[in-house]
Amino acid sequence: MGNEKLIPLIISLIALLVTIIATILNFKRTKKYNSNDFKLSQKVKDETLELLSTLRALILKAIHSTQGIKSLTITEEKKRINLFLHSSTAFAFYVWVGQKSKFTGDKPEEWRTFFLRLSQILSIDDVYSAGCIAVELEILFDKLSEDDFSKISSYLSNVPDALKKFKTSREYDTSIQTFINVCTDRKMKDCLVEQKLRHIKSKGINDPNIDLFLGVFSDDTDIVKSSLRAGADPSITDIKLLSQYREQLKDFREE
Repeated sequence: MGNEKLIPLIISLIALLVTIIATILNFKRTKKYNSNDFKLSQKVKDETLELLSTLRALILKAIHSTQGIKSLTITEEKKRINLFLHSSTAFAFYVWVGQKSKFTGDKPEEWRTFFLRLSQILSIDDVYSAGCIAVELEILFDKLSEDDFSKISSYLSNVPDALKKFKTSREYDTSIQTFINVCTDRKMKDCLVEQKLRHIKSKGINDPNIDLFLGVFSDDTDIVKSSLRAGADPSITDIKLLSQYREQLKDFREE
């Protein structure tokens, strides 16, 4: 009889234990789902899936275009790609691709041209051509693993570290690095031209064309407008303008 009285008590204790364990597990699960890291990881996955859906839509439209359908457009797909390119997920992918490119060095890295090819779709309206690029890009995701997603998401949870690594996406992306070099060279050239023009002007020479260039360099619209009113030629080049003052530039020394 004593054992029979204990059975209900044991059952109640087991039920209580199960309830406690379920509560603890549910709390941990809720805490995990509400954590910032989980939300960022889910955001990366959601936006990646949206991009893949967009690429697949381009592929399907390209297939239909081969059947002679002329009314197809890719306006909506281009809009969605543009949104992705401006997203935090794109930033995380930039960092991740940069690290992959750094690791492979001079060896071929298929992800290296991902963003260049993706943005190329924005500049075309031909449905078939866009679909071909979409095929190329979709295939890249075939080998993307859970570890890759975790790594990509981590760049959003640790932004200071990601910013330090972000420059790698410039250094190991040939197209971006080339463009940066061109812009840097142009900036240095403009700086030298500005120095020469100010040297000429310091000699008391009053030329609206010089003022026009100086206004452009300093981004001063008032100077630009006044120089044009004074007769500045907006089509004149810096080379032609400087050639007119060869004598005045003989004593010029670069700063």
